[in-house]
Order: sequence, then C-alpha cells, then structure tokens
Amino acid sequence: MNEFDIITRYFLPLTADRPEALGLRDDAAVMEIPAGRELVVTSDTVQEGVHFIPGAAPGNIAHKALRRALSDLAAMGADPLCYQMMLALPQAPGDDFLRPFTQTLLADQKEFGLYCSGGDTTRSAGGIAVALTVLGTVPPGRAVLRSGAQTGDHIYITGPIGDAWIGLQALRNLPAQDKNYFISKHYKPIPRIHLSTIIREYATACIDISDGLLADMQHLCQASRQGAALYFSEPPVSWQAKSLMDAGIVKLEDLLTGGDDYELIICVPPQRTEEFEKQLKEMGLNPFYIGKIHEEQGGIKLDGQYLTWKTNLGWEHF
Repeated sequence: MNEFDIITRYFLPLTADRPEALGLRDDAAVMEIPAGRELVVTSDTVQEGVHFIPGAAPGNIAHKALRRALSDLAAMGADPLCYQMMLALPQAPGDDFLRPFTQTLLADQKEFGLYCSGGDTTRSAGGIAVALTVLGTVPPGRAVLRSGAQTGDHIYITGPIGDAWIGLQALRNLPAQDKNYFISKHYKPIPRIHLSTIIREYATACIDISDGLLADMQHLCQASRQGAALYFSEPPVSWQAKSLMDAGIVKLEDLLTGGDDYELIICVPPQRTEEFEKQLKEMGLNPFYIGKIHEEQGGIKLDGQYLTWKTNLGWEHF
C-alpha cells in the first residue's frame, strides 16, 4: 500500500465523516470554533523506547498516545473537540499494525467524544513515534490554569498513583502479583475528561500527574507562587500497590515520583470541599485529600519536612 491507500483505508474512518476534515484530501482541516467557546490546544508525543517499550502492541500505543494527550485538556477543564495525528514509522506499516492501531483510536474517540481532523505520516529514522495535537473548548474565561492556587486551598488527587510505574517495571520483570492490572494502567490511563465541568466549577488550579505526583505538585506551586504541605494519613495508592509496598518490593518514594498516572491534582477552596467531594463520589471516584496550599513559595513539605531525600522529584525529559 502507498501512503494514500493507507490514508483512505485506515485513517479516513477516524474522521467520523466530519466535514471539517475535508475527507483528508487537503493539507489542512477547516473548522469553526463552536459559538460561545474558547479554544484550548495541547500537543503530546510518545516515542518508542522512551514512553513505551519496543514491541508494544499497536493498540496499547494508540491508547497511550491519545489518552495522555486528553489528560492535558482535562486538567484545564476543557471538553474535547478533535485531534491532529503525526505518525512516524521506521518501515511501511502493514495491516497487522494499522488495523489494531486505528480500531483502538476509534474506540477511544467514541468513549471520549472527539474525532481525527487530519495529520501526517512519515518515515522514522528510529522507532515508532506518535505526536498528537488535541483541541478542546471551554466557556470564555473558564479554562483552569496551574497558576490559580490560593493559600488555604485543599489539595486532592482524583485517584491512586504509582500503578503505571509498577506496570512499566512489571514489563521489565519486576515480580508482582496482579501484573496484568499494573500493565493495563501503564498503557491505558484514564483521562479525567468526564470531570471537566466539575473542575471548571470548583478548582482554583489543576494539573495532571504525568511527571510524578511530587514533580507536578511542584510545577503547580511554582506557577501559583505558593507552596504545599502534603500529609498522607494513608499512602494515595491502590490496594494492589500497597501490597507490594508491604512486601518490600516497591517504595512509596518510587510511586510518588514515577509518573504516567494521569490522575489530576486539584486545588479547591476550603469552603467548597464538601460539595466538591460529594460531586466526585457521585461520579464513582474516591478522591484522596493530600494536603493544603501554603504561602512559602515553591516549597513542598511532606509530613512537616521539606523534601530532601530525592534530587529529582519525578520524570526528567532530558
């Protein structure tokens, strides 16, 4: 198959016949921003050997590429609209790659409410790379930023952290029960898109946990010119991860800094926390309350002590 055969057979269905995509016959899409909305745009890349191991299943690559990009929209309280996909492959792809890759994208598009508006395919000098630019919308002036946290805000995370890091280590032969559970968390995170309305309503600031809980908490504090006091009555981890901690197989430090969780850190004014927690629980979530925002700029305290036990608080890109 040549490039245009691939586009017609595998990528055209991703447009869901939306007229904005122009049948993928042109070099760009043409679209209107929905009336009364502002556009939110984010880009994200996954690279073989960096974000997923060589030989990963095509469907798992598709899940990871789209879902982690959608998480950036969720953190700003945005509703998904569409995405552009840039796909680089070291050799001409066959049906064994393209079919499961695009079928997985179709399933995730249906689940999260967006479509593919176009993109580009090219040959890679290295491994597989997938770069997505995802577009979403918010009501005017309602995008939630990292920079809005206020002293006294309560800090929540939407779910347990560390499972994805354990999944990566399980792929590298870490001995773990529930191995398939952890690997699924690594490849198939859940972007909290369905919480966008709640985030716009209650959050003063928000960020998704991509680099690690502590690193991303620091990013939010730096943007807001605030600090954070974190204290865990119980580690914010799943019972599966807790069992590995109890067995001495993994450490809490690893789970706090491993990243790839794509849960959200949400800051909420104290007078609104009861209502916020109720809303999340009605959505089937059990949020973790992990601390408060304080005035000491950029500093993060864990159980009353400034963090000194690890130079890097999370994933470093370079």
